[in-house]
Amino acid sequence: MTDTPRDVPPVDDDDIPIIVLPDDLDLDALQREDEREEEMREAAERAELDAISRRVTPQRIVDAFAIPEALVDETEQLRAKLKSERERDDLERVRQERELRAAELRRLRDIQDELDAEIADELAQQARLATLLRFVRAGGVVLVGLLAVLTWIGWPYYALPLASRPFHPFHDALRSSGSIGLTLGIGATVLMLASLAYLVRKRLVPWLGARTLTGWMRFHVAAGVLGPGLALVHASFVPTSFLGGLAIAAMAIVLGSGFAGRYLLMYVPKSADGGEVQIADLRRRLRVYRQKLIDLGVDASLIRVDDDDAPKSRRTPWLITAVVRVLLGDRESRRELRELTEAVQQQQGLGEEAGTVLVLVRRLCRERQWFVRHRELRRMVSAWRFAHRWLAIVMFAAIVFHVGLALRYANLFGMGDQ
Repeated sequence: MTDTPRDVPPVDDDDIPIIVLPDDLDLDALQREDEREEEMREAAERAELDAISRRVTPQRIVDAFAIPEALVDETEQLRAKLKSERERDDLERVRQERELRAAELRRLRDIQDELDAEIADELAQQARLATLLRFVRAGGVVLVGLLAVLTWIGWPYYALPLASRPFHPFHDALRSSGSIGLTLGIGATVLMLASLAYLVRKRLVPWLGARTLTGWMRFHVAAGVLGPGLALVHASFVPTSFLGGLAIAAMAIVLGSGFAGRYLLMYVPKSADGGEVQIADLRRRLRVYRQKLIDLGVDASLIRVDDDDAPKSRRTPWLITAVVRVLLGDRESRRELRELTEAVQQQQGLGEEAGTVLVLVRRLCRERQWFVRHRELRRMVSAWRFAHRWLAIVMFAAIVFHVGLALRYANLFGMGDQ
């Protein structure tokens, strides 16, 4: 006996419907009728598919998805235009590259011609200076000798205390307002004023040519050295006035700064117009130096010109940092110049070109130092020019006031008070 679920009520047999089939029902006829309906349905589907296939042909499909002819023509035109523009851009790029190469070659030729002229001038100048220096040295020796003789003769006077000097027989001649002392003071003033001729020549008369600046610079240096010496002897080695002492002290400081400036400016390469050579041109000059040295027979392994030596940092260094770097670089540059000069002198087969080779070697080492320490040297040159200019202004102001007071109160040339 099986258990009946509690939620399903029991079914009575009287409740089940009874399906009674007619006695004359033909099941085969029903099946055939179903088959005919199925065949008719399939025939209708085939007819519909045939009609669709007749309407939708492959050509009609292609035509339905085909691109309009105008659009095709426009696309072809655009493609042709883009191709022509690319070709034109390529041609323009090639043309620009050729122009840049041609300009670079022209610039290299110009630099080479310029350097050839500079080297020829330097060699000729060395020959002229050999004669000129004899006269300059002779004149300098004579002047220094005269000052030495004057100092030696007047040393008994110069060695006396200030209170005892008026009683010495040389006092009237050697004192600041005496015949010899005043002449020395005038000479010192004239020399210091004459040293400004270099600035006048450089700033106001630029059309005379840059190469004549070398002689003016030498005169500027010579006048700047001799002027303080004459002023010191003029003051009898002991300035008695504040302005006189200030003028001599300023002369000494300006002289020292001038020597420092000559040391710095020695590394600054100059172009034919007297201006500073730019880094790009300096790189070309170094390459030209290297090639000319190789052409003259110098071993290429001895010449070091590397673009990697260019300064990497774009920051301007501090002044103290710049000074330290330049001093270290200068020591390295001098060692390189000495080694390269010795190697060149030991090399055989240079003959008459040895002088040109040595000039090129000096130029190469000097300008390579500027190339490597460009930012440091520019920082130092800028600071030096500022300091030298203002020190010179203070010096000339002291000289002017000193001369004015001397004319007013020292009874010079009958212009002062008794």
